[in-house]
Amino acid sequence: EVCSQFPQQMAVYCTGTLNMQVDLPAEEYTRLFIQSLPALTPLSFEGVKEAMVQWGGTQYGEEVLDQIYLFSAGVPRLLEFVFQTDGELRSTFEIAFNAMSECFESSYRSAAPFFDQPDAALSLVLCSAVRWNATDSELVPGTSKRWLDIFNAGAAFPNGDSVLVPLVWWFRDQKRRKVLAQKARELNISLEGLLPDPADLLQAPLQGPLSRGTLWEEQVCNALAARFHLFCLAADKTPCDTYIPFLDIYPTTDDHLRSVLEQFSVCWSNGVEYPKKEASVLERVGKAIKSNKNIKNAHHDLLIPVKRIATGDLEYIAAQCRYGIPKPAKDLTKTCQDKTRKPSKNETRNDLPDMPNVLLQICSEAEGMQQFDQRKMWAKRQREKRYSLMSCEAIIAQLAVLRIL
Repeated sequence: EVCSQFPQQMAVYCTGTLNMQVDLPAEEYTRLFIQSLPALTPLSFEGVKEAMVQWGGTQYGEEVLDQIYLFSAGVPRLLEFVFQTDGELRSTFEIAFNAMSECFESSYRSAAPFFDQPDAALSLVLCSAVRWNATDSELVPGTSKRWLDIFNAGAAFPNGDSVLVPLVWWFRDQKRRKVLAQKARELNISLEGLLPDPADLLQAPLQGPLSRGTLWEEQVCNALAARFHLFCLAADKTPCDTYIPFLDIYPTTDDHLRSVLEQFSVCWSNGVEYPKKEASVLERVGKAIKSNKNIKNAHHDLLIPVKRIATGDLEYIAAQCRYGIPKPAKDLTKTCQDKTRKPSKNETRNDLPDMPNVLLQICSEAEGMQQFDQRKMWAKRQREKRYSLMSCEAIIAQLAVLRIL
């Protein structure tokens, strides 16, 4: 229909945020080239800021723009609606959210049925949250739908090798959100921990590094558990007796971290556990990632169960979580991170045996080797592949959400 309105010597160029091509013109043209174009790539946060200025529409403050970015996933058409709001309250998040909801109703109604199927919807949401690798021809884990069908419907958007599902598609629908949270809870995965509500973060009584650190632990352990679950779905494996190479769960490109993780395979069929008493590397190894989030002044934040590929031995990797830059050597030493436990009242760190387990410092801004004095203990531990930095950038899509705090 569009083509028929133009003289034959003219060209028509169409693009958008959906991978769709329908209703080719019936009339024969002297030269007709039909080229399939990929969907517009979601914008980064900096791209969203630049687009807001260039489009010259509603100018939002940084705090509101943070929320817009998280709920829109940077999808250009959603942003177009957001930056065209009007009225006295146009620069508030609620007005922006209403604009995104209007865009969903008018342009992406075909996405809605996918979120009425709890199992499929949970897979979509988890894939988006943990940067799951997806190509057009592959199936969405645990479903018979190909990613191309999902992209064509606008239920998710390709973002490089992974996918993004805008939070606005489901997050404010209380019934849908409750169903998805319960489905995840049955897997011992916290959807709230993996995808915290930006509005709740803004109203949190505690702000700053301590508050971010606790939420960071939640994102990390639930992202790891979610990726294990998706891997089992995609490979049609029974989780309880499936061991997967750690590097399949955490696909790092850093050589040092690869050398550390390639020693292990993992089975996290029991998801994430929050023990009432502090968990340590000395305990019997199970099939759940143990989080000491609820234990005040815990020695290690996470205990990650692994199996040594070479020997079959089960053990824990200890993890210290820190949102931001890594702790320096002096702080690691001061808190006895290289020991199996903290010293008791009448002990010093020299009274404690060395921890043979691997220690990961999981911090959002660094991965691989840390700069240590090569004559010191931490450099030696790093050379022995018993210490490395892990950023989780490869498995957490919303790394920036904690910036709100």
